[in-house]
Amino acid sequence: MVKALALLEGLLLCQQRNLRNYVAEMDSSVLVSLVSFDASSRWPLCNFIRHIKAMVTALGASMAHIFWEANSVAGAMASLKLPSDVVFFFEAFLLPRACLAL
Repeated sequence: MVKALALLEGLLLCQQRNLRNYVAEMDSSVLVSLVSFDASSRWPLCNFIRHIKAMVTALGASMAHIFWEANSVAGAMASLKLPSDVVFFFEAFLLPRACLAL
């Protein structure tokens, strides 16, 4: 559920910044499958999945599964414990710190 909420939050940020036609990469193959295929359930998570599907369609985005090893820079940036209310888009000053954390 945490990854679904993180994806939803990321999609909302993209919507606020008017970003379109991009690929959202997730290291959760289950979440990518739930969003990509037309399956329904009575899980509480389904409301989030429906909202994510609607946003992906509206933004012209697509979903792709990546292995967590391919997401090591994002993991390294997460380990920096930056403030959660700050959003960074390709900030050059963060890249060296993130690479050192690898």
